Amino acid sequence: MANVQATHAQLSLVAGGWYLREQVDPATPPTLAADVQKLANTLLDLGANAIAGAKNADPPQAARMDDANSAFGRIEELCR
Repeated sequence: MANVQATHAQLSLVAGGWYLREQVDPATPPTLAADVQKLANTLLDLGANAIAGAKNADPPQAARMDDANSAFGRIEELCR
């Protein structure tokens, strides 16, 4: 059951990344658009590396997670 949940989470990261990439409207302010695109790319990287076997505690994967969290924070600030 844990493997199924892990696979679901990994695929959700990839799907979320692709969804975000496709949803940035041309009228989106450039700074916000860049941050959303960066987040989308980071989610894709997280998902692809997780599918390939990277663990959250692996330093490169942990750095990607930190990048995603930072991007979420920047986007949240820009949308206030």
